[in-house]
Amino acid sequence: MKRTPEQYRDYKKIDFFYDEYFISSVREGNYHLNIFWIQVGEQFPETKPYMEEAAAWIMLLISQPVYQSKGREASWQKIQSQLPRIERRRNIVRIFKTYTKRAGQAAAVIILSLSLYDLSQQGQKTRSAGFGQKNHFVLPDESEIDLNSNSSLRYVRNWKSDKPREVWLKGEALFHVKHVAIKNRIRESDYFRVHAGGVVLTVTGTRFNVKDRRGVLEVALLEGSLRVEDESTHQVIASLKPGQSFTYKGAAEIQISEENDSRNITAWKDNEIRLNNSSVAAVIAGIEDNFGYKVVLLDSSLLNRHLSGTIPAKNLEDILFVLRQTLHVETQITGNQITIK
Repeated sequence: MKRTPEQYRDYKKIDFFYDEYFISSVREGNYHLNIFWIQVGEQFPETKPYMEEAAAWIMLLISQPVYQSKGREASWQKIQSQLPRIERRRNIVRIFKTYTKRAGQAAAVIILSLSLYDLSQQGQKTRSAGFGQKNHFVLPDESEIDLNSNSSLRYVRNWKSDKPREVWLKGEALFHVKHVAIKNRIRESDYFRVHAGGVVLTVTGTRFNVKDRRGVLEVALLEGSLRVEDESTHQVIASLKPGQSFTYKGAAEIQISEENDSRNITAWKDNEIRLNNSSVAAVIAGIEDNFGYKVVLLDSSLLNRHLSGTIPAKNLEDILFVLRQTLHVETQITGNQITIK
């Protein structure tokens, strides 16, 4: 069917971003000279800024390094290795069928149980880190994840080759996403999506930190590019470049900061807390979130005190020691409560 500018009358940024013909034009480098897109912009001027933003995002994705995934090959080899076992199961079933009807029914029950078990293994998997713990693991596509304390990541065990890779995060994690490419083009399966705090973060291959605590989502992009969409409306909220941070407290409170310090953002991975004029209240929140204690501060005026420097945070006592020395206070642990007095 012949394309007409009329088809693009109501297109927004996200529509152009997913349009195969538009992607092809951007990749060829003649998007601005393409007579068709010139006509679209002239007939529907409101689409011009949408095309510009979509083109910029596509170019960011194209410019990222490409890594061939070993995951699919490994998965195929695993399937191949399981074929003899499956065949043996079939042979067992054939043997059972030669016996009595009751034996045949019993075999059917066994096979059904095995099938249900196999199906359950194809479902979702959750990786987590408890209070005071961290967890490093590798996803099926060879993307690397570091989970901070009191955090969890949920994902489908076996990603389909024609669908985006998707995960659901609660808490905090550092992502190092592999850019998987089968052909030299943008495909739906190239995208990696993180659902957290009411938004969807879309990347192809990049490195970024996501923190979802106390109703506030904080995203810091270290490498590559990243798009933020509202999870319910699918509207693009922001597009980040390396060094930028994104804070989200709902649609009414959105902030993008420039020049984040990656050392401060990923310090937790090295069992450190880097403070840059940070409030005592923020330190206390970190203790509660990462170690699971309720902190009671008897002198509330200390909440507004600010600290700078690096705190060792391999265990709770390290943090409490620094607080005692800098604030000239005493700490007492009773059950799951810490009293600072």
